[in-house]
Amino acid sequence: MTTFAVTGTPIDLTHPLTPGTPHVPSQPGFEAHRIREVPAALSTVTAFSLCTHTGTHIDAPFHALADGKRITDYPPDFFAAPAVGIGVAKERGEEITAADLDAAALGPGPGDVLCLATGWQAHHGSPVYHDHPHLAPSAADWIVEHRVRILVLDTLTPEPPVQRRGADFALDIHRRILGADIPIVENAANLDQLAGLRGHVLIAPMPITGADGAPCRVFGWFDGTSDADAESTDSKT
Repeated sequence: MTTFAVTGTPIDLTHPLTPGTPHVPSQPGFEAHRIREVPAALSTVTAFSLCTHTGTHIDAPFHALADGKRITDYPPDFFAAPAVGIGVAKERGEEITAADLDAAALGPGPGDVLCLATGWQAHHGSPVYHDHPHLAPSAADWIVEHRVRILVLDTLTPEPPVQRRGADFALDIHRRILGADIPIVENAANLDQLAGLRGHVLIAPMPITGADGAPCRVFGWFDGTSDADAESTDSKT
């Protein structure tokens, strides 16, 4: 069982759901309507609909692999783990490579959640958000080689933007990462606050039985400890 102690105020890594929540064009967005409301009724009730990949959500391996795990195949403690933040600022449509990840001030250890901040949250809700940076195959392989537990991104997808995909597009980045049993959180918020730091993350997916993914609430606790801080402390002991 995974256990950890956290202190301080959690950072909310989740975007609120609104009718304008960005989503991949081929998938339905978020919709909500009031069924009844006080004071005209005794209680207020809201109905909503969204797909498993709308808003801040997590992809399970079944999203890309017929024999992959469903989201409810993971035990609850899988989603609570140590985490590391890496910042890689990129422009529209640019690739994030293994060299970019190697150049970061710190890296993940086996079993860490990797929070990868591209700075793209600044465009959330605008058309530019759909022309996001994306992972190169070398970066996907780097994540697998480092035995990351879960990848957390501040973009719609780790793949190239829809409008930049060629005729041979085959969801290759998802297949590399999910094929290594590494779920992917997409559309996370506030990852820029975590870059260069270590901490802990708690991910709470909706337990949709047998699903390929789920909307989720994500929190982070990052105390400001970096690799340099750890090395400085070690040198004094």
